[in-house]
Amino acid sequence: MNDQRDDSGLWTLHGIVEWAVRLGLISGAAFSAALGQLLLALILAAMAAGVFLRFKRRSKTRWPAQAWRHLVLSCSTLVVACGAVMHVPGPARLIATTFGIAGFSSRTANAKPPPHTTRQAMDEKQFWSLVEDAKARSGTHLDQRPAALEQALSALPLESIQAFQRRYEQLLIKANSWKMWAAAHIMNGGCSDDGFRYFRDWLISEGKALFERAIEEPDSLSSVPRREYFDLESFGYAALRAFEKKGGGELERDFRVEMAQPTGEEWQEGDLPTLLPKLSAKYQPQAHK
Repeated sequence: MNDQRDDSGLWTLHGIVEWAVRLGLISGAAFSAALGQLLLALILAAMAAGVFLRFKRRSKTRWPAQAWRHLVLSCSTLVVACGAVMHVPGPARLIATTFGIAGFSSRTANAKPPPHTTRQAMDEKQFWSLVEDAKARSGTHLDQRPAALEQALSALPLESIQAFQRRYEQLLIKANSWKMWAAAHIMNGGCSDDGFRYFRDWLISEGKALFERAIEEPDSLSSVPRREYFDLESFGYAALRAFEKKGGGELERDFRVEMAQPTGEEWQEGDLPTLLPKLSAKYQPQAHK
């Protein structure tokens, strides 16, 4: 009987701790981080006291090592998650969504950003000046544009780098249309959803004039000289790298950009010659006939 393993109490304790941490998250979200931390500390103290008393009584039943490991791991994870939710805006939204705390989102959205960040987008004139300067300094070497842009951004304060990222994300959304995706599909000989993002990175790197012409009419991209590929994924990471190297930590990004649905009407392969006749004639002459 001394070797009997009764883990029902441990799993109950684990459930109590998990829900306690949820209450701590909710309290921190709805009222204040201090309240959430206080509640969490009280619950963990009560748990520690319970464990101490159990060992003091030298119960004949004991909890298995596997159950102990699960409790320690889950408690550690939840404590770290709670701390992240209370202090870091980015992970806060992600963890709050994971825990199903809908009320947290509004508080996070209304919270003041950290001192080194801003929610304002950079002025378009300054934005395009940085992009076009990086293009000019790279010459004909497309793959050097990301490094040139990162170098230019590194000379700016953290607030300006964050503002640059805001404007960049706005332009990614602006170029997110089915017709633009069709242009990327033709020019690259096929285009996945990730490929379409990288195509828009390239499009932004080309500068204001080409970008705005393409927004108005994607078929105007037929004037661009042919090359092996039209994408520049690393250009979209220049602000992130510059921000981190200046000691800003993780740049705040709007991940809705990655999930946004293209505007306009979805197309089929057979629609392309009619939808984009100039690009089709240049890159798919057989299909255009």
